[in-house]
Amino acid sequence: MFGIALFANAGGIAKVIGSPSNSVLIGMLENQYQIEITFLKWMSFGLPFSIIMVGAIYGCWVKYMFPSIDAKFTALFELISKEIRTLGTISKKEKRVCLFLQLLDILNQK
Repeated sequence: MFGIALFANAGGIAKVIGSPSNSVLIGMLENQYQIEITFLKWMSFGLPFSIIMVGAIYGCWVKYMFPSIDAKFTALFELISKEIRTLGTISKKEKRVCLFLQLLDILNQK
């Protein structure tokens, strides 16, 4: 539960509407100091800061607070491998759909 609050707080810095305190700060800067901060200006600072904070929190969380020292996910890899084998090879119709979607993507790149 603490992790959810911590990451939500770090992520809320990214946008003006992400946290109520962001709007309060912008209102205070406009009223007292006549500094106008637009949504884009806020995101140009807030988004990189938020990304760095989320990465730092995640790093501390995984490395120091809850390290997973001998955790192996062999069951997951076995399940994925089994499902891929179950799918088999790509059929001719599936290849046509892939080709069609790639063509649409190329034509949409204007």
